[in-house]
Amino acid sequence: MCYEAIDIAQYVINYSIDRGKPISNLKLQKVLYYIQAAFLVNRNNPCFKEDIQNWRHGPVVPEVYKRYKIYSNREINEKQTGHSELALDEDSNLYTKIVEFREDKICEKDKILIKKVVDSYLDVEPWEMVKKTHHEDPWIYTSRAEQISIESIREYFKLNRSRIFCGGN
Repeated sequence: MCYEAIDIAQYVINYSIDRGKPISNLKLQKVLYYIQAAFLVNRNNPCFKEDIQNWRHGPVVPEVYKRYKIYSNREINEKQTGHSELALDEDSNLYTKIVEFREDKICEKDKILIKKVVDSYLDVEPWEMVKKTHHEDPWIYTSRAEQISIESIREYFKLNRSRIFCGGN
């Protein structure tokens, strides 16, 4: 099953808060990257459909980054209950709709893999994660602001499974 990145992000934020280790947007971006890698290697499918891009400080899911950039470098301490998005009504008028976050959108088997990735990085500083991604081929061989391909992530981490989790060299 392929999820929306915002749902995975909200799950990660809430899980991190529950573990007593709130996460910053910078760290969230790296965790999403490693979750995507874990799904590509262990499930042979992406976790979420949105692109991951090469940004100055490592891999980023732009849609998620934009939603949480207001936190700057601070931890996200508020439990996530949903998000708003722009939509068009039947008369083509723009309006904001609220999309409720429901944890049950994510199947239990997938939550286990997500938690395994998150748990491995709970005590890792965000800038350490940035350094780590800067030594990995998918980021190295993608130009700035370009999409990091799913295939490059899959191929690299198939050969370097231990790097998905904290402590992998």
